[in-house]
Amino acid sequence: MPARHSAERFVGRERELSRLAVALESAAAGTSRRILLAGEGGIGTSRLVTETARRVALLNEPFRVIRCAALPARSHAAYAPIAASFGPWLADLADDELRRVAGPGAEPLARLLPGLAPRLLGASPVENGGGRTPGTARSRRDGVAPERRAAWMSEAIHGLIERAGETQPILLILEDLHHADAATRGLAAFLARVTRPARLCVILSYGADRLARGHPLLRELTAIADAAEPPESLQLDPLGRAELRALVSELDGEGPTAAALLLVAERSGGNPLVAEEIVAARRELSGVSISAVIDELVIARLARRSSECRRVLRLLAPAGQPLGRASLAAVSRGFEALVDGIPPRSTTRPRRGDGVLDADLRAGVEEAIEYGFLVETPDGELAVRHELVAKAIEDDLLPAQRRRHHVALASALDGDPSSALTHWLAAHETARARAAALAAAAQAERLDSAADSLASRELALSLGPGTAAERRETWRLLLETAEVALAAGRPDRALAYLENAAGRMSDREDRVVMAGLHELLGRVARTLGDHDRALAEHRRAAQTVPPGPSVARARILASLAQTLMLLGHFGETDRIGNEAIQVARSLGAEVPEARSIEAHALCTVGVARAWSADGETGVALLEQARALARELDDPDVGFRATLNLTTSLALLGRRDEAIEVTQEAI
Repeated sequence: MPARHSAERFVGRERELSRLAVALESAAAGTSRRILLAGEGGIGTSRLVTETARRVALLNEPFRVIRCAALPARSHAAYAPIAASFGPWLADLADDELRRVAGPGAEPLARLLPGLAPRLLGASPVENGGGRTPGTARSRRDGVAPERRAAWMSEAIHGLIERAGETQPILLILEDLHHADAATRGLAAFLARVTRPARLCVILSYGADRLARGHPLLRELTAIADAAEPPESLQLDPLGRAELRALVSELDGEGPTAAALLLVAERSGGNPLVAEEIVAARRELSGVSISAVIDELVIARLARRSSECRRVLRLLAPAGQPLGRASLAAVSRGFEALVDGIPPRSTTRPRRGDGVLDADLRAGVEEAIEYGFLVETPDGELAVRHELVAKAIEDDLLPAQRRRHHVALASALDGDPSSALTHWLAAHETARARAAALAAAAQAERLDSAADSLASRELALSLGPGTAAERRETWRLLLETAEVALAAGRPDRALAYLENAAGRMSDREDRVVMAGLHELLGRVARTLGDHDRALAEHRRAAQTVPPGPSVARARILASLAQTLMLLGHFGETDRIGNEAIQVARSLGAEVPEARSIEAHALCTVGVARAWSADGETGVALLEQARALARELDDPDVGFRATLNLTTSLALLGRRDEAIEVTQEAI
C-alpha cells in the first residue's frame, strides 16, 4: 500500500459513531434529533461528519445528506452555506415536488434562491428573487414586521426539510459555525431549539478553540443551552495510542515502529491533523528535527516544494474558500500585475497548460495535490486541505506580499461583495472595503437578515466616509442603520444611531424625513420602556409631517394612536386613530401600504373602544381590522387584531366566542 498524506480509511471514533448511529436511527423512525459537535482545530470534526455521511448513504433507506459548510471568507454573506447547499438539491426536484416541500415557505425560499423563484412561485422571476406573490400587488413579506422576518425564513427552511423528510430521512449538517454569518447562526439556534416530530437529524459543528471572548457564536450557544430540550452534545477528544497507530499505518502503508509511534503520539497530542503533518515531515525532511507546531511543520514541508507549487499555495491559502481553476487563474493574473518581473520557474523544460491554467500553474496544482497540500472538491474546485494549513502558509507571507495577494483575491472575487470585503479589509483598502460592506449589507437586507446587515453597516461606518458627498450624507446612513438595528432586535443601538443622525441633520432637511426620524425614535423609546419620550417623539413627528393625505402622514398618525392607546389615553386614541383611518382611505384601495395602515389603525381604535364604554363598537372595529388583514394577507396586523379581539370578547363576557376565534386562528 503506497504512502499517503491524509488517511483515506476512517480511523477510530467508534464511541462517537455509535452515538450518532442511535440518533440517526431515531430520526429515521420519526423523532427528530439534534447534535452539537465540538472540537479543536484539526481534531477531526469534519472527518467524523464525512464518515457519518458516507455511512448513511449505504443504509437500506439512505438519508438525504445536506451539508452546509461555513467559510472564513464568506462570514459576511447572509445564509451563504444554506444557499450553496440547498440550491443544487432543490434544483434537481420536479416542479410538483419542489412546491410540495416548499409549502407555505415558498416566498422566503424564493428570496434565498432567486434562481428557483419562477418554479417556487409558479410565475416569472420577481425582482430581488421573489418579492411578490403571483397575481397580487403586495408581497406577504410586506405584512411581516422586519424584526420577525428572520424567524419567517427560519421556519420556511425548517418546514422545507420536515416535508422533504416525509419521503426520505434528512441529515442536515451545519458545519464550522464559528465562521458562519449571523443569519446561519440564527438558523442553527432555531433548529437546535425546535423539537417537532420529523424524520430529521441536525448536526451542528463548531471549533471550540475558535471561540474567544466576544465571539458572536457564543450568544447562540447560550440560547441553545437554555432550550427546554437542548441538543445532545458531543465533544471530540484527542485520539488514543491505538487509534494513532492505525492512523500512522494507514498513512505509511505499514505498521509504525515503537519509536515512530512514540514520536507521533508525544508531538501530536492525539490531534490527527498534526499527526499527519508529523508523518509527512518524517518522510520528506530526513535528518531535520521534527516540530510539534503545525505552522512549522507546514512551512518546513513547503520549503521543499517547487516554486510553482509554492506560488499556487500562496495564491490559494489566503482565499478562505475553495476556488475554481478559472478564479485561480484570475487571481494569479491580478497578483502578477502588482509585482515586477515574471514568476520563478523550477525548470526550463516545456510544459502544457489545461486550457484554463497556464502550464506552470497546472504543474503547481498537481504537485500541491500530490503532496497533500491541496484537495479537489466534488465540484472540481481547489482548496487547501485544512484551514490551519492555509493559515500557516498565509502567515509565512511577507506583509507586502500578503497585501498584494488579498488585493488580487478581492479583485477576482469582486462579484461577491462579502468575499471581496474580507480581502479588501485584509489589504487595508479602506474605501473599497467600505463600498463592499455596504453592498454586503444590501444583500443581507434582501434576505431579511438584519443582524448581518447591521454588522456590515457598522463596519462601513467604522471605516469612515470617503468623499465630501459621503460625509454630508452620513446622517442618512445612520438613519438607515437605526432601522436595521431595530429589526435586528437592538433597540439600544437603534436609539444611539437615531440620536447621532438627528444631530447631523439640519432644519433644511425634508420634513417627511424628519418626521420619519421622530416616529422611529418614538417606536424605539416605546420598545425600551421610555413611554414619556415615546409619546413626545410621536407628537413631534405628527407636528412635523406635512398636512394633506400621504402614506407618511397616515403611518405617523397610526403610530401615535398606538402609543396613546398603550398609555391608556383612549379618548385621544380614538380621535387620532380615526384621522389616520381617514387619511389612509383617502389614498385609495390601489395603495396597499395605505390599506395596511388602515387595518393597523382600525385595530388600535378598536382596542380603545373595547376598553372604554363602547365595547361592542370596539369588537366590530377589531373584526373589520381582522377581515382587512386577511384580505391583504397581512399576518402581523391579523395576529394583533385576533389577539385583541379575543381579549375584548372576554372582557364583554362573550367567552365562548373568544374561544371560537382563538381556535379558528390556531
